[in-house]
Amino acid sequence: MQYPGRRKSVSNTTDVQSHRSFAALKQAFPTWEMVRTSPPAAIEAVIKSCGLAETKTARVQAILQLLHDERGECSLEHLREASDEAVKRVLGSYKGVGAKTISCVLMFCLKRFDFPVDTHVWKIALALNWVPKAATRDQTYEHLNAKVPDEIKYALHVLLVKHGKVYKNDVKTLRETLRHCEAGGEELPGEDAPPSEPTAVKQEVKPEAVD
Repeated sequence: MQYPGRRKSVSNTTDVQSHRSFAALKQAFPTWEMVRTSPPAAIEAVIKSCGLAETKTARVQAILQLLHDERGECSLEHLREASDEAVKRVLGSYKGVGAKTISCVLMFCLKRFDFPVDTHVWKIALALNWVPKAATRDQTYEHLNAKVPDEIKYALHVLLVKHGKVYKNDVKTLRETLRHCEAGGEELPGEDAPPSEPTAVKQEVKPEAVD
């Protein structure tokens, strides 16, 4: 939680771009206090490769200013001990921070059982009829976060995102991958070994109406 603005500063970019831009941001501005007090144009110049640099800079600085005003420091460390609902409530109050970003913070930063739904996961869930065709990404998140067993949320999320990037969300290949996992296979064709846990997902995640 040392860099609370990371998800916002690099959202809607590729992994390579996000890592490069965040590394550049940390090098140019080693502390979030520096990000808060620096001229917006200086920050925009550093993260311009991400796109929407002006919007992202404005939102990150606004969040940092709120944190500084409310807590006297640019840190979200206090959320480590907060409940999932409290974390969602606090992060959701910041402009530009959506369900996916919050879920990623919960899973990757706080090591909580949550299931982020990005574009890849959403499209795959729709194609596999895990949710109705009209389900929005937020509805898909609410549904899958409730249905996917906690013990496989991390592994399944990583598998689906990786599949989406490598196979462009091709459902036929995904079904073959899931069957491969179910049969006890150890390698994803052309890729590193996937988690074995997704076997249970076919039993637990069923097509049904979302709330």
